[in-house]
Amino acid sequence: LSFLSLTPSLSLSSSHSSLTDLNSLATAAQALSLPIICGDERDMLYAKFNQLQAYWGHGTVILNQSGNTFTVTPESPFSRFKSVGYCRLPQTKNEDGLVGIFVGKSQEDVTKNQTQLVAALHSILGGKQEHVVCCDSVKSIDTNTTEVVVYVLQRSPTGATQRIPATDLASVLTSPSIANQLKSQMMVTNVISKVAFTSSQLSLYLDKPPVGISPVLWEQAKQENPDATKMIPVPLVGFKSISERLRLQKEQSEAHTARVELIGKEVEEIRAVQANTLSRLQQLKRKHAELTHRVLQVMVDVEVQRKTGFSLQPEEEHLRVQLEGIQQELHAPNQFKGRLSEMLSLIRMQSTNETGFTNASSVESGVLNGVHAHLTRQQDGISHLLNIIRDDLEYLSIIKQGLTDKHSTVVV
Repeated sequence: LSFLSLTPSLSLSSSHSSLTDLNSLATAAQALSLPIICGDERDMLYAKFNQLQAYWGHGTVILNQSGNTFTVTPESPFSRFKSVGYCRLPQTKNEDGLVGIFVGKSQEDVTKNQTQLVAALHSILGGKQEHVVCCDSVKSIDTNTTEVVVYVLQRSPTGATQRIPATDLASVLTSPSIANQLKSQMMVTNVISKVAFTSSQLSLYLDKPPVGISPVLWEQAKQENPDATKMIPVPLVGFKSISERLRLQKEQSEAHTARVELIGKEVEEIRAVQANTLSRLQQLKRKHAELTHRVLQVMVDVEVQRKTGFSLQPEEEHLRVQLEGIQQELHAPNQFKGRLSEMLSLIRMQSTNETGFTNASSVESGVLNGVHAHLTRQQDGISHLLNIIRDDLEYLSIIKQGLTDKHSTVVV
């Protein structure tokens, strides 16, 4: 779970506070192993009960006959419900100017009154015209606490803008006078700067195990860190920590799902725009073809009028000779037309005398393979010619339509 908010002022300093209010850990160990309360076999029953409370991390342990007690918590070194997870390290810089403000309201209320909150914060900061308060994000911490990440832009007389550093802004917001105003007017409970840890802070945090965490478990967590450059081990104490991480994971999963749905809608919109664009492109292509044929018709008319009374030019005569040669080659008896007639005769023979043809084909398989290859090439050529004819017919219909429109215009 890499989405918990970590800050040096909040996490690194509070993880190594004192375990309990006992003067000696040995006294607590004696209360759990061999308390002296009744002086008989009932002391073992008290010991078992004290151990159960200590392992559970909740309850009051009796120390001795004088009635001295101490309260065990999930952070106690005797509590068994502990583990180590991982959180993502903050990557923001001090120059980004991001500051987290914890407001004692639900996320729905904060989002609804976000504009008023920004205006109130600007007023508390002095209401200067060169300062602009901007809201970066709003995230729910629990049912009655919401984190609002803000930054402040400062305009210079030249018109340039820059963000106020996060540490400077947090220092101003945590000053006694402004902190009281934030608490009374905006129900602010805490203010932290969203700044990445320094190397010395990370070393201090990792070198010493947190309160109640076994050094062996802590060392194992550091070694099994999936990405030491982006992740940091954090203690999970009690069921409340697991429930909180589960809630955060659920919220982050819902945020990812909402983002994926938004991306899906954007993709559908892009596809619709693409379909409209392709349709428009086809229309423009048809219009371009029509205009091309109209221009070609005009060029033909102009060229005919210009060449009236002149003989054919050498290149035109050469083109005519080439076209006649192609036509003669197509109609030659021993060329394509003759071969096609021969293959048609063979096909008819196969339909009338299938057995005899089969025997012949078994004898002369090489000839049949050659015929099959030739028929395949002829079929491909015919298909290509059909495609060309279809395209030409479409162009001719466009030309005909253009000539009809031109004729009707001339008649009018």
